[in-house]
Amino acid sequence: MKKTKIMALLMALCMLFLALASCDTSSLDSEDSSSSEVREPLDGLSAYDIAVKNGFTGTEQEWLESLKADTEVIERQPIINQDITQNNIAISTTGGDLLGATSKGLASAVSVFAHFTGEHGELLSSAGSGVIASINAMGDAFIVTNYHVVFSPDSVSEDGISDNIVLYLYGMETVDAKIDATYVGGSMNYDLAVLRVEKNEILKDAYARGTARAVDVALSEPTPGQRVIAVGNPSAEGIAVTSGVISVDSEYIQMLGADNQTTVEFRVMRTDTPINQGNSGGGLYNDRGELVGIVNAKIMSSDVENIGYAIPASVYEAITSNIIYYCYKQECKSVVRPLLGISIQVCEMWTELDKTTGLIERHEKSKVVLVTEGSLADGKVNVGDIVISAQVGTSPVKVVERQYHLIDALINARVGETVQLRVERVETGKIETVSFIITEECLAQFK
Repeated sequence: MKKTKIMALLMALCMLFLALASCDTSSLDSEDSSSSEVREPLDGLSAYDIAVKNGFTGTEQEWLESLKADTEVIERQPIINQDITQNNIAISTTGGDLLGATSKGLASAVSVFAHFTGEHGELLSSAGSGVIASINAMGDAFIVTNYHVVFSPDSVSEDGISDNIVLYLYGMETVDAKIDATYVGGSMNYDLAVLRVEKNEILKDAYARGTARAVDVALSEPTPGQRVIAVGNPSAEGIAVTSGVISVDSEYIQMLGADNQTTVEFRVMRTDTPINQGNSGGGLYNDRGELVGIVNAKIMSSDVENIGYAIPASVYEAITSNIIYYCYKQECKSVVRPLLGISIQVCEMWTELDKTTGLIERHEKSKVVLVTEGSLADGKVNVGDIVISAQVGTSPVKVVERQYHLIDALINARVGETVQLRVERVETGKIETVSFIITEECLAQFK
């Protein structure tokens, strides 16, 4: 029997079952008899009889075998949802596995507890979350959390950083399973901090079991409407999961820093995922379980519902790498970033429709508005030049489609590396490449 006939038969049987399941017995007493459609009674016919009536030739056993074989083929067919936009662009998605994504997020999550001593000898505590940036079979790991989780303005320590930081893996929030961590470095201006754990048996065993793993970072930037899950330690009651979507993919917010005195500005993503105290430092994941951000703030107001913020994964990657490079086993405890001596500003904004994905993309054009005298850029870049792309060392060229692309790229620049900028000259409109070699003198710490 042809496969198309079998599929048609299966659809007919499914429609029959749905009709029986949704049959409303009250309709039997209805006075509405306006329908003139005459249906052939099926009472007394078996499924095989119906198959024969629809053209099948063969024994009942042959029918059962053929049905079984084609059912297996149908079950292997991928489920694809298609939508056709007004511009005739077909968008096909299979969706992500939310349970699988959550499992990956839980395995890379930790709850963080930092303890401080106050000026009168009192014990102060802070609770938050963190993600495992790296881990190995020996039980060594780097953990990333928010700076404000491990810093207290009321601490008597010189730098305000806790010297008693304890971590717990998901499902192991017991005294016997605590993991001691040390502070590597961090920045209030980026609200990120890196912690270190070495030769820990709990981590070693969990890594071997597959219940502790390094976080996977999303390769592409999230878009508004993308589904995300937050994994954190709300109310210091252990790791928990909430879900929502990306509301805004990139924006800037100003707020008081961890010292409760300094005004800081963060580039963040906005999400409607429920965020509570204790979620700070926890991961925000897409539906593939890949990290898209580090939760760090929310609006707390009776007039606002579900506006939370997360530091983008690109910033997380750049700052984590920066801190480990400059601070691990070093005296430096802050982010170190080179300054080229230029300031850029968005001069044009527009949107485009990606005809491959069907998604609307935002674009920006940034121009140089200030060149500091005596800086690396002095004499090489002019006010009014448009920055097109940037390359740090041998890393891939980063097209500056948004202003923050250049800023994020420079966080990864190290002493001795060459930074190349492609600029469109304000005077001639010609596109040229200018190069700078990063020196010790152009480095600045961002505490």
